[in-house]
Amino acid sequence: MRKKSLVLALLSSAFVLPLLSSCGETITPIAQTFGALFDSSLSDTEHFKALAAHSDLQALVDKASPFVLVVLPKDLGCTCWSDFCATINRYQKNKNLLIYSVGANQFDDASVSKFGLNIDAHLATIAIFDGSAFKYQQTADGVSDSFAKDYDVFAAWMSARLGFSSMLYVSKSQLETLYSGTTPFTIGFERSSCPDCSYVDGNFLKSYNQIEHNLSYVVDCDVEGIRYYNGAAPSNKTSASDDEKQAYTQWAAFKDNYGLSETFTATFGFDAGYVPTWLHCNPAANEESKPWGAIDDADVYVNDTVALVEGSYKVTSSFFDGARELPFLSDSAALTKGGCTVTALVGLTLTQDDVDIRSYNGVDYCSWKHESAAKYHDPLLKSFLEKYVAMK
Repeated sequence: MRKKSLVLALLSSAFVLPLLSSCGETITPIAQTFGALFDSSLSDTEHFKALAAHSDLQALVDKASPFVLVVLPKDLGCTCWSDFCATINRYQKNKNLLIYSVGANQFDDASVSKFGLNIDAHLATIAIFDGSAFKYQQTADGVSDSFAKDYDVFAAWMSARLGFSSMLYVSKSQLETLYSGTTPFTIGFERSSCPDCSYVDGNFLKSYNQIEHNLSYVVDCDVEGIRYYNGAAPSNKTSASDDEKQAYTQWAAFKDNYGLSETFTATFGFDAGYVPTWLHCNPAANEESKPWGAIDDADVYVNDTVALVEGSYKVTSSFFDGARELPFLSDSAALTKGGCTVTALVGLTLTQDDVDIRSYNGVDYCSWKHESAAKYHDPLLKSFLEKYVAMK
């Protein structure tokens, strides 16, 4: 290396190193459970998944899963923010990084103290949460701050503190693009308000996605145009509003058309359609007019029916009924990698410790506890994923 180049390199590193570590800080990368497929049709803050209030941030923290957050300044028109936002968006594009956002004006003194975040009306902060608390944060300090303007400085700080997921959230329009393409893909259907989804995300997938796999996708169905209509959630009650009834019709049609229900595909759909459901699709082979024709394999997580039968708790209904001819269940290599030894769940006898019992209008209802059901469903889902996304 020539002497002039060496001097420039040393000067450059002098600006980068303080951002990477300080006062002997030990930096441990925080593995992200999900990423987000970058959407070039969006701009600026549209690339972030917005939280409407700090109470939404609390709900996200309560899930105890890792995530990245940007605290937006009040003035989104200032030069210092536009520079920083452009740097963040570029990083998102390169890494398919899922980032949440919340406005600085959503915090009062109590909430600022609770979260421990740097809240400034004029400056933006980016924070990396390791489950229930932030682990790292950095505030972009004005227009001359290299952290905000210099992509290499920002990328070095972020990449030292993050592990990236190859399971990416997609929007409704990106979902439609996948199904209209020609490339096979694997996708999970979830809902952000679904307890079963939260459980599999925070337990099995949190661990599974720490290892880099081939690309796969997931869609949150709790969005406008899928489960919501004009902001209304689905309901078929007599007292439901017109928007709630329309949401109910729209959601049912989506589950039918995308093969979550058994309306069009009895092999891969289950009853009226449930989440979490995982599908493998080959759109090039689809001969049907609807997306469900692309499906060639499926896994439904939990969503089993448990009942008291002649004094014993049993699984009386399940997607894994022993009759469905699912390709991954015939793949001995995938089952071995997934550690799956039980592929038929209907008729399985459970103990009282395996079930939760709720009373409603004098009638007892049983449900399979997540931690007990996971002993069977985690190996099934892992086997499914090992067949289609495998490890890189």
